[in-house]
Amino acid sequence: MFKLNNYMYPLFNKNSYNNFTNWKIELMQLKMDASIKKLNILYSNNSSDSISISNIAKQYSLNQKTLSSATETNGKPLKELVANNNVLDISKGSYYKFKTDSGKIVVLTSEDGTFLHTQTYYKNCGLQQSDERELDEKFRLISELADDKTALCASIDSSDSENKKILNNFGIKPGWFEIKYGEKSNKFYLTDGGQIYPEYQIKDQTAAFKTANWFKDEIGYSSKSRFIIDGKEYKLDKNGYLNLPDGVDCVMENIKIIK
Repeated sequence: MFKLNNYMYPLFNKNSYNNFTNWKIELMQLKMDASIKKLNILYSNNSSDSISISNIAKQYSLNQKTLSSATETNGKPLKELVANNNVLDISKGSYYKFKTDSGKIVVLTSEDGTFLHTQTYYKNCGLQQSDERELDEKFRLISELADDKTALCASIDSSDSENKKILNNFGIKPGWFEIKYGEKSNKFYLTDGGQIYPEYQIKDQTAAFKTANWFKDEIGYSSKSRFIIDGKEYKLDKNGYLNLPDGVDCVMENIKIIK
């Protein structure tokens, strides 16, 4: 393993971060418990394209067919909860529709830019336990990514394949993606295998590749060495530096080095 790895953040070293991880998970659970009242799952029997919601009692009995065609609620647009250009933007006071894997539709709103959920409402919405577990997993991941720019908890709580599948449910594809959550905004890189890297780690890795003198700092590199990044080949200059153009990101899974 070449010395350049000394530049990389040991972000997923579970032994080094064990105490931090336990503290972080406990803190996030407390925040979720304290935020129960901030989530509304909205239901109604209205048969038009506009859903009028006046109180919790009316929210429990919305016909799924009606909800599927609804376009607004309380005078506001009813949006699909899906990323636009790999940006998932959850804003204060907006209303969103989300469909579970079983086809059930729920409507959610964020009163203050916080988008947490609870089973308290689910039990009165006709959802199955499998739907409840699914929503728990999916919105926990989004909450963690919105709250933690390191993506540490997200990587520990679920497997890479599970995270990739969940993000895909929100319209997020491999590559750069962003979670906007009220006033918070965090950016990450999702690999084809489902690994989630924080923006700062990729930026630091890219800087390390560009500033290292591969002739002096590393072993076995020459002017014939080739760096294949995202399918495109790059070579070292006469001084041993890798002059990458702007916009090229050094994600380890996307790099092949031929000495």
